[in-house]
Amino acid sequence: MSRLRPLGIFLLLLIALTVLPGANETDIPPSSLHLIQVITGEIRPKSIIYAGNGHFFAQNMMYRHTVTVYDRQYRQIGEISDEIRLSDFHRSGFSGLHRGAPVEATAGPDGSVWITNYQMYGQGFEHPGSDNCQSGTATYDHSYVYKVNPLSFQIENIIEVGAVPKYIAATPDGQYLLVSNWCSGDLSVIGVTQEAEIRRIPLGAYPRGIAIDAASRYAYVTVMGDSRIAVIKLSDFSVTWLEGIGRTPRHICLDPSERFLYCTLSREGTVIKIDLVSGKIVKSAYIGREARSMCLSPDGTHLYAVAYEDNRLVKLATADLTKVAVEPTRQQPIGITCDPETGAVWVACYSGSIMVFEDTRPTLAYAPVPVAPAPETQSLRYVPGNLIPNPGPVFYERQAQPTSRSADTPALISRKYYIVIGSYARLENARIIYNKLKAKGLEPEIISGENNWRVSLSRHTSYEEAAEALTKAKQQYNTECWILTR
Repeated sequence: MSRLRPLGIFLLLLIALTVLPGANETDIPPSSLHLIQVITGEIRPKSIIYAGNGHFFAQNMMYRHTVTVYDRQYRQIGEISDEIRLSDFHRSGFSGLHRGAPVEATAGPDGSVWITNYQMYGQGFEHPGSDNCQSGTATYDHSYVYKVNPLSFQIENIIEVGAVPKYIAATPDGQYLLVSNWCSGDLSVIGVTQEAEIRRIPLGAYPRGIAIDAASRYAYVTVMGDSRIAVIKLSDFSVTWLEGIGRTPRHICLDPSERFLYCTLSREGTVIKIDLVSGKIVKSAYIGREARSMCLSPDGTHLYAVAYEDNRLVKLATADLTKVAVEPTRQQPIGITCDPETGAVWVACYSGSIMVFEDTRPTLAYAPVPVAPAPETQSLRYVPGNLIPNPGPVFYERQAQPTSRSADTPALISRKYYIVIGSYARLENARIIYNKLKAKGLEPEIISGENNWRVSLSRHTSYEEAAEALTKAKQQYNTECWILTR
């Protein structure tokens, strides 16, 4: 009997491998993702962001003490050292040089880049936090956020925050920066005008990811030591919770309609889709061990996520979280950003490289130009005039939107829903598609954004009606339409 045991163990392992989530991926179609560049050098990128002006900032965490900056031709155009003199920024009681440890970054509406530092090195900092700290205690050193000029790449100011600041996000209205402090267990609120911390919001063990709605009314913050996501009303900083999310919620993205929130559950290796009206998880997908960061495609129809321990980039359809593509990466993919103008996906691999993928998925036969969705901070008002010759599409300009939303229910109210078939950087391209649709007897519209023009197939007064129309449009036009909420 003992001689049969190894065979039995082997069979059990074979069975287990065949039923593991995500193990059978033979049904995934040929990948539309193609590796077009690998950037190497003296780097250890923990994260990467698109900061505007064709520039990408890669934060090389404490092992390199630098932030490296690249352009769309993959050339390194700058390097920012985290070395500073605190006395140069009017911080008394410190002497000598200090170093930081870049973790994450964000670009504000004015173009300024803000970078969090995991910890500080130098005189006066003897009690650094760590990933294994006792979150919520006051025994750890505070740290700083650096404000960086996006053109000169010089550090212009430093702002004190909590212990081990990780993620940082700017409100679209330019009023606040939000910083999740891992070891102090709270959220720092930085007033952009004051360039100083103006409030701390306790959240519990290990806050991490942050997403903010386009109207700057609500912020969503993951708490990795919990199974909840905090919902913070930014008008009074009150906190409610999305319950029962799952283990170790890490990174979150808010879709363009603001109806759904996407979240990685790091330890579970999954991406989940949360309906913000019901507060329920409506979809889930296994992407690999240690699901980390994500970014949305410019049109919001797809989600790109990385699995840190399985060394893979996964592309998901946001509608139902089905896997559209799976691509291998170099070791330890951890950060990711999407270029809003080209659609390229930049992946930061902690092992020492940045990989750039091109997504060649055709959306329509006439190949619309992928561009960034405009911030949905405003409603629409029709402007008659002669901007577009007859027969021409309807043209809209922006008007301030009232901010009447319940503190406890960040649901969609009094909005219109548009079935968008394409986004275009040039109005002329949008007109071509508009005229084609008009010739087919449809009632399309062109909706202006800050940097693009969207062509809508139809307008609806309820999300349910729009969802039904979206399904029909995808079947009829064989393309990835999506819902724009205004």
